[in-house]
Amino acid sequence: MAFQARWRELKRDGWTSKPPAGLSNDFFYIKPGKSKKGVRGDDFFVGELELMKYLDRLDLEQIRRQKKNERQA
Repeated sequence: MAFQARWRELKRDGWTSKPPAGLSNDFFYIKPGKSKKGVRGDDFFVGELELMKYLDRLDLEQIRRQKKNERQA
């Protein structure tokens, strides 16, 4: 799924973004209830690529859990 489509879903869920700091071109993407002062890679992400890698990892974990549950059923 393209970044823009994923970002629309995340915004609906309460995620926020902050503009780049300094000379960087990468926005900060922040989970609901968290801030840029939190843990990078857990509370916030720098740049589209970092956020998409995190979301892909979550998707893979969810697929693995579903397959495991199907085998146990």
